[in-house]
Amino acid sequence: MKKTLLTILLIFSIVIVKSQSVTTQSAFNSLKEANRAKSAEDKTRQLDNARKFIDESSANAETATDAKTWFYKGIIYMTIFRNGGGTDTTILGGAIQAFKKANVMDTKKKYQEEIIVNIDTLRTSYFNKGLEAFKNNDFDKSMMIFERASSLFDIVGQTDTFMLISAATAAGNAGHFEKARDFYETVLKAGNTAPDVYQGLTNAYTKLKDKANATRVINLGRATHPKDVELVKAETNMYLAFGDDDKAMDQLKVISKEDTMNATVFYALGSLYDKIANDTAKTKIIRDEAFNNALAAYKKAIQISPTYFNAYFSAGILYNNLAAELLTKANNLPNDAEALYKKLIAEAEVNLDAAMPYLEKATELDPNDESTLIALKQIYVRKKQTDKAKAINEKLNNLKKK
Repeated sequence: MKKTLLTILLIFSIVIVKSQSVTTQSAFNSLKEANRAKSAEDKTRQLDNARKFIDESSANAETATDAKTWFYKGIIYMTIFRNGGGTDTTILGGAIQAFKKANVMDTKKKYQEEIIVNIDTLRTSYFNKGLEAFKNNDFDKSMMIFERASSLFDIVGQTDTFMLISAATAAGNAGHFEKARDFYETVLKAGNTAPDVYQGLTNAYTKLKDKANATRVINLGRATHPKDVELVKAETNMYLAFGDDDKAMDQLKVISKEDTMNATVFYALGSLYDKIANDTAKTKIIRDEAFNNALAAYKKAIQISPTYFNAYFSAGILYNNLAAELLTKANNLPNDAEALYKKLIAEAEVNLDAAMPYLEKATELDPNDESTLIALKQIYVRKKQTDKAKAINEKLNNLKKK
């Protein structure tokens, strides 16, 4: 009787295990049927069946320890996602977790090659979704998608530097500079020392006002890639951000000789010379030289980019500020300095005449910029160009109503 009972129990156990294995096989069979389906409805129905069966297998204590169960679950969930079913969290996230478990349980590495192939397919799905969000300026969403995609390589114990760089770029655009910093640091630790990694990390530290680390990283980058122009630009931006104008000036001079058709470089160079030209603590000789250099740089920027609003505006204001300074000096003269008064007024008028076309072009490029309109109105008033001054005033009033 005891032997008979043991036999019955053994048979019963075999039946249970077999039924559990059948559930896993049923899931895979449903997946195959879904791939053969001729209609969308039939495909969805078969995938639903596959998910139901594989969820049962992965929840069962007997088959939940089998790498095959989780491998099939990963494939089924990924197929559902690619067929437009579920969400990132429930389906794509489920596929990731399934492949992770399959890889851990697959001690003989029977499924590893196929897991890697499927990981790459998942990465492509994620990348496309992340790129779409990035193009739509949804940088927060893009960052999260790229970050999740980067975790896929964790399954096989690797670091996905490409996805992390993508996540860092999105994070920077979203203003999450701490996240961008962390992503780039992880990439560097993984051994990726490409110029754009040093550049991005320097920019992140600069935005975080961490001068020490920004300097450390850019020095490493420049030492590794001494001829990379983009790193020189990153170093220049760092100097500008921290107020190291002299160092920034030196770097911009270098860049302007290498990157001769970059309007932004010449505009930045003009801006630094502009600051010197307007610094009343400097000598007249230094200021005059800076004025000419600033003007030359702005003109070069305009030559390269004829629609560069900032360059037109800055050139106009450069002349306008000099005119204002000359007028102030003239008005502060004693009454018996008539000859010098006339000379200063004449010089001021020349500079106002020079400022006018630049500011007019600037307001043509951006009709709603109040600073340009106000400066232009003041010149028109002084020049007694009443109709033009009136038109500008109407524009300003209309802007205030908006």
